[in-house]
Amino acid sequence: MRVFALQLESFKENLMQSLFNSIPKKSVIVLPEYVINPFFHHNMGLDVNEISAQSARAIEFLSQKCEELDLIVSAPVLLEEHSKIYKKIALISKEKIQYYTQQRLIPYPHWDEESFFDNEKSAFKELLVFERDGLKFAPLFGFEAHFDEIWVQAKNQGVDVVLLSS
Repeated sequence: MRVFALQLESFKENLMQSLFNSIPKKSVIVLPEYVINPFFHHNMGLDVNEISAQSARAIEFLSQKCEELDLIVSAPVLLEEHSKIYKKIALISKEKIQYYTQQRLIPYPHWDEESFFDNEKSAFKELLVFERDGLKFAPLFGFEAHFDEIWVQAKNQGVDVVLLSS
């Protein structure tokens, strides 16, 4: 098993196809934030359906690659639920798709995710943990790494590797 942290500017299917063709089977892949859906200020002008369509196309492509190559992909996405937008990580494998909802959003005036996304702000919850080749992995967003409670949660859940999308 290998872990690949891809640093990309955008989700272009031709580039993704080429990258995935060079990745060994049974690998774990981490995508950065705002690749599938551009920086959230850009999305403020988009219809909720357009944002959902971006995510759906990417998840479909990634699901197909996971099925073909037995990969696990950690992919930050924006998802619409009941006309609200949530910032999540899609954890995609050949068996299923699971979602981890970001637990803390950036509140700064120049990057105010809290005012745009509808993620709940509550006490920290359990992380989404999966196992591959005897190692326990958990996907996280970059901003969450600033909070000690997240690391305590990871330790309590026996996480060996944090997949940090930033």
